[in-house]
Amino acid sequence: MCGIVGFIHKNELPAVSATIRMMTDTLSHRGPHGDGIYTYRNVAIGHRRLAIIDLDTGKQPMSNENDTIWITYNGELYNYQELRRLLEQKGHLFKTNSDTEVVIHAYEEWGKRSVEYFRGMFAFGIIDTKNFEFFLARDHIGIKPLVYLSDSDYFAFSSELQALYALPEFYSKLNINALDQYITLRYIPAPLTIFHNVYKLLPAHRMAVGFNGEIKYIEKYWDVRFMPDSSKTEEDWIAELDYMLRDSVKKHLIADVPVGALLSGGVDSTLIVKYMKEIKGDDPVRTFSVGFNEDKYSELPYSDIVSNTYNTDHHSKIISPESIEMLPALAKHYGEPFGDDSCIPTYYLSKFAGEYVTVALSGDGGDELFCGYTVYEQWLNLIEGRFVETYNKYPWWKKIAYIILHHTYTSRYPFEYNKKYDPTVELWIEQMQNIDSNWRKKLWRQEFHRSIDGLPDAFKWTKDHFRSVSPVHLAQYIDVKTLLPSRLLPKIDIVSMMNGLEVRTPFADKEIVEFASKIPDTMNLKRNDGHTFTGKYLLKKLLTNDFNNNFIHRKKTGFNIPIKPWFSSNGENRKVLEELLLRPSSHLSEYFRRETIRKLFKRNEMRVLWSLLFLEVWLDHVGTANKST
Repeated sequence: MCGIVGFIHKNELPAVSATIRMMTDTLSHRGPHGDGIYTYRNVAIGHRRLAIIDLDTGKQPMSNENDTIWITYNGELYNYQELRRLLEQKGHLFKTNSDTEVVIHAYEEWGKRSVEYFRGMFAFGIIDTKNFEFFLARDHIGIKPLVYLSDSDYFAFSSELQALYALPEFYSKLNINALDQYITLRYIPAPLTIFHNVYKLLPAHRMAVGFNGEIKYIEKYWDVRFMPDSSKTEEDWIAELDYMLRDSVKKHLIADVPVGALLSGGVDSTLIVKYMKEIKGDDPVRTFSVGFNEDKYSELPYSDIVSNTYNTDHHSKIISPESIEMLPALAKHYGEPFGDDSCIPTYYLSKFAGEYVTVALSGDGGDELFCGYTVYEQWLNLIEGRFVETYNKYPWWKKIAYIILHHTYTSRYPFEYNKKYDPTVELWIEQMQNIDSNWRKKLWRQEFHRSIDGLPDAFKWTKDHFRSVSPVHLAQYIDVKTLLPSRLLPKIDIVSMMNGLEVRTPFADKEIVEFASKIPDTMNLKRNDGHTFTGKYLLKKLLTNDFNNNFIHRKKTGFNIPIKPWFSSNGENRKVLEELLLRPSSHLSEYFRRETIRKLFKRNEMRVLWSLLFLEVWLDHVGTANKST
């Protein structure tokens, strides 16, 4: 796993080597084992290496035999050995044992279609001196990040936004629409970033850029399509799922360095450890967990159960409220506002695991592919009118109490409970939003209201793509294309690479995603009666021989910090929260109404306040230094 950078200067030939060196150095945390640069006229690429496979000869940038193709590559191909044999049969000669060289020869053989042969996680940039162009690509699911800038002087790309700041005279205007999406969703969905002229390359996309800096094309090369197969029995699905997951974990274990597992104690990470144990045999699996002193928020007792069941070499640690001291560093590395508070424990978990191993497997992707979130159940009840049926049975006083309590203590579900709803992308966003539209408008200053309306770009093409699928598959598709690659996978990538740790995600694997898209939603979201469901039904069936129902079917905890205990009126961090958000010099006042922020404090809207806290820290330490006036 590595850090990659590159740029094309459009107008003149500057100090190319010095610029690419500065960009590369900003990503030293992503590659502590080595670095390199390559320049060609007005074009340059740089690389920082975290050595995982072929430790001795896998240095980058790497070239083909005649130096006409150069690559800076971040990722792992899990089918690189099969592809190498195929390419050797076609006459290609290899000088290393790395998957990087496989990518080079695949590009030589198949050109832009090469990415369609890959199974893995990757983001890379190729200098093609024959066609005088950059070729960039990102993996199918969006596990590895790739951002790019295009302005009057440069085309540039990087693994992280902060590397772009090293470009001479980098200034960029904040994108107010992207900032509004952040307030709404707690993240900025691709292709937008917080800056106007900087974008995220979407998952499963490739692009070509001429040496004059002009973008030739950006195109999608793959997509997941939910087409359920109703011909198989429950037993068939369980057997196939068991085989597919074991195969995915086995491929994700390929490495020349120590490998462990990030263990939350939930279903997904428990399954990863189960298969690691089966594959590794008598060699103990190293597992890592973090938790909190607040029992309600901590899953450490469950990770201990998993460790005892599979006899792992287990390590655990408690995280305290002082952990928010990491916010300025996190703001720097994310490069833009990022409102998922679980980035705090994820950072400390990565730091902890990185002291013992270089690679760790995680359970990311299981919830989206196998209906693990309770919101899927709420969504289906909403679409089917189950809330209406339940509501109508209440006596009048209970109906009034329900409405009052509902709208007093949450702003995320502003639905009427006397109507049914059609499944639309807009409705899904309304259900998933961090703050409802009324409070959002109250928050923004009046002069920004024209800039904050409309469906986010990432959801527009999602809406156009799916018109005739089940409501559950629609919700899954939206999450796989937005939430997973724009919030969950970047969260773990950034904090793990801050600590020189490569995290691999066997669930977020192309083969697993394609397999899961064929499972009928009723096999994942199993009906118990008219109003309750069992999410991740098939995954849970895989654990029934090892754990009891209390473990398997307990309420989902999540990995969030104890936000209310830490930031409530008596919490240890309350004073910090109030000082930063309500101080006269707060950067937030440039965009938001202070009186609305005070009301959010009174309403105890902690998720919104956390998003504002991260934004304030980002503006204080990063944003204002790079914002044009």
